[in-house]
Amino acid sequence: MARSKITDALVKLTQVLCESQELRSWFLGLRAVELSDRMNAFNSMARRMKEEGEDEWLVGAVRSLAQPEIYRAVMAAVEEQGR
Repeated sequence: MARSKITDALVKLTQVLCESQELRSWFLGLRAVELSDRMNAFNSMARRMKEEGEDEWLVGAVRSLAQPEIYRAVMAAVEEQGR
């Protein structure tokens, strides 16, 4: 059986994105960013967060957003929350 790529940390991050108007607006704005630029930005953000000592669960959740299928799933959840 294949292991799900949706982690508890990613679920928690998605909840935060849905609950915060400011973060939700920021995340929804990423729809206009080219795929390669968005992937690079999430990977770069995760690297900086790791260097700054952020919690590993959060770093991993942000890094996973660089995967197009994960990003699309989170975006769908955030968009649905905004309706």
